[in-house]
Amino acid sequence: MRHANIVLLVIVLATFYSEWILSIEIIPERTEVTYVNEKYLYNVSARVIRYGRKSDYLYNLEGGIKHTWGNNITIHFVFFEAQNNQYKRSLLEIKLKYCDLFQRDQYLGKMLSAILDKYGVSCPFAPGMYRFLNVTLPGENIPNFMPFRKGKVEATFNQLQTQDLVARIFAIFTVKS
Repeated sequence: MRHANIVLLVIVLATFYSEWILSIEIIPERTEVTYVNEKYLYNVSARVIRYGRKSDYLYNLEGGIKHTWGNNITIHFVFFEAQNNQYKRSLLEIKLKYCDLFQRDQYLGKMLSAILDKYGVSCPFAPGMYRFLNVTLPGENIPNFMPFRKGKVEATFNQLQTQDLVARIFAIFTVKS
């Protein structure tokens, strides 16, 4: 009897743990640039496209940077949960310096660093035009930590010394386990 209880406990723990470490798939639905400070950026656009009914959703991100972006820029991600045709702010927030996000964050930073590596770009970003076309969000190393399945994330970029608002972008997404 005692052996059966231990086996049952191991099965329950294994089920819970495997649920946690399974990777997730992030499906973008829509994105929009809501604010751009012309003192820091130019020609900024963000789109979600799909080439066919059965193809993946892809991000197209383009924009020009007028000054070097490193840890002088902070990025603040605020996640919202979709509830009853509204987006309500959740408890999930991430606020980091720009390069620290790519170099030190274990989950979101790793996912975004994989995209930068694909394009041969690293932090700090030098002034110039950047185009990240046909980007998918790699979720294979991201644990299933999302407490909801449909939501919105708002990214706010601020200049650290002056606290100027540099840009604000949001994306609506669905998470599949």
